[in-house]
Amino acid sequence: MIFFFVEVEDSYLGPRIDGDIVTSDFVMDMVQHFKNQRMIHKRYIYQIVSKAMKIFQPVTSLASISLVDDAHITVCVDIHGQLNGFPSKENPYLFNGDFVDRGAFSLEVILTLFAFKATCLEGLMSDLLWSDPQTSLGRAPIKRGCGVMFGEDVTTKFLTDNNLKLIIRSHEVKDDGFEVMHHSQLITVFSAPNYCDRCDSDAPALVPHITRFKAVYHPSADP
Repeated sequence: MIFFFVEVEDSYLGPRIDGDIVTSDFVMDMVQHFKNQRMIHKRYIYQIVSKAMKIFQPVTSLASISLVDDAHITVCVDIHGQLNGFPSKENPYLFNGDFVDRGAFSLEVILTLFAFKATCLEGLMSDLLWSDPQTSLGRAPIKRGCGVMFGEDVTTKFLTDNNLKLIIRSHEVKDDGFEVMHHSQLITVFSAPNYCDRCDSDAPALVPHITRFKAVYHPSADP
């Protein structure tokens, strides 16, 4: 594996990858940057290609795709380096070959596809870390840029499928330091009382209730 350390010039005004995660917001900004006929910094090109290589190397050439009832999928073929638009975050897309050559935006197209792949196959780990509960049922897009919003029905199914009783999660600021949702099946705990010196939240004093049992009287062997 080759690692590249390339400094981003102060004069660079394009979209930036914050840390090591390629977010959907970055991809959308990058596509618009491409439409303005500007290229992203080579540091981010290295990051996108490196992530794509890690994702594609163990993948087989035959893909199996499953869809829930009433769902649909958009199949795109023979893009040939033409940057006419970009996928919706809500709709699954299948891209089938001939991505580059014969078009003026071959590099931009392949970088866009690689970046979307890197964003969507953060996959299970990102979903577990960054998804947030919602009051409505089902799943919905999330403002974070990674993960999803999920409802009580999703929580109930997850607990049932995994033979669990309760989900305790974090990564979401709560004014009281905690919040109970989904009929007490899910608790969010956020222990920073002044997050980023902006949020005046209360850190929860979650002390477990301990019940002590005294030894019962041991009858003497004496009469």
